[in-house]
Amino acid sequence: SIYSLHPKPKASFERSGQFILDPATALIVPAQRSQGTTRAISFLQKEIKKAIGDTLQVLIEAQLSGRNAIRIGEHDSYPLMTSRLQNVMPAGETIPPAQGYIIDINAGEIVLAGSNQDGTFNGVSTLVQLFIDQGNYARISSVHSWDYPDYPIRWNFSMHNLRGANAITTLRTITDTM
Repeated sequence: SIYSLHPKPKASFERSGQFILDPATALIVPAQRSQGTTRAISFLQKEIKKAIGDTLQVLIEAQLSGRNAIRIGEHDSYPLMTSRLQNVMPAGETIPPAQGYIIDINAGEIVLAGSNQDGTFNGVSTLVQLFIDQGNYARISSVHSWDYPDYPIRWNFSMHNLRGANAITTLRTITDTM
């Protein structure tokens, strides 16, 4: 659930319904990918294989009908991503700053758009936390999430902050802001 995501997104809400991730799900990617986006897609495929025992068919900038799909890339990486993103963003929502992402999950589609390649990877890291493994498929609750790190380099902290009895609590507080 969105309540167990770490770090906690800046904005996130659940909706009714769920996405079913199974081997028939398509993974839609941009034709031109940065090295960082390629790394994010590889990480996603690895986590999908752990969850359902298989990877997904990769389609380049495809328009699908009647088939579950995960659409991934930077927010402006291909025209269909841009238009799908405009359709799922609530009124007043903007593209997050650098390293940020938007994830929108409904019953038939996941749109994962990074503000840049690091944002795409951060979005994948959040998405995989939502997988509920069911053996040969996974359930993912319908949610919308918008996030970006407060600091330009995530996971950058000093061990001096972790001394004392409240070390774990302090670490959680620090990582929730990243």
